Amino acid sequence: MSSNFPKGPEFLKMFDVLGDGIFNSNADLWKNQRKLAGVLINHQRLYRFLVKTSRGKVETGLIPILNHVSKQGLIVDLQDLFQGFTFDTTCIFITSYDLGCLSIEFPDVPFAKAMDDTEEALLVRHVVPETVWRIQSWLGIGHEKKLSEAWKTLDRVINNYVSMNKKETSKKAELKEREEEEAVDLLTSYLIEDGTFNLKRDDKFLRDTVLNLMLAG
Repeated sequence: MSSNFPKGPEFLKMFDVLGDGIFNSNADLWKNQRKLAGVLINHQRLYRFLVKTSRGKVETGLIPILNHVSKQGLIVDLQDLFQGFTFDTTCIFITSYDLGCLSIEFPDVPFAKAMDDTEEALLVRHVVPETVWRIQSWLGIGHEKKLSEAWKTLDRVINNYVSMNKKETSKKAELKEREEEEAVDLLTSYLIEDGTFNLKRDDKFLRDTVLNLMLAG
């Protein structure tokens, strides 16, 4: 349990980009986040959303690309292909928005690159002394420079998703359009949760939650 094995200050410094998400939280905050995430992820409306979006991405994204490269006789890196599929489906599942990684053009997607750069920088922080990555951060060089740039991209994109989701949720609430068992993404599930777990669901909490879930996905 988090209360028995709290994350120390070194852990929090190393994973500062994750904010107060479930990976960094302790005690009651960790417990409540874990319980809420478990309830929402196991809800039937989220399961229906996952099935629908995953099937849709296979039909409109994965299969057309495989057909295209087969007809053109092209060589494709299956690891890159399925990584793009995973990025897209994870983002849709969590926010309802498609990153667009899985495309015949194989585009460079800033958010996906930011995620990769963040994971790489956090890994480097594990294997070098703190003074090294602190100096790199201060000088704005190496992996710390990439992390700083990635952090800005992650904040911009996630905050935009949060804003759009809140507007859509508010609009449906006003029009009373949302059915109780309607299939919805995970971010919307957090927004419409009834407050049982006493978590402050402000923009920072939602940003941290989305990023932690994206990295977990």
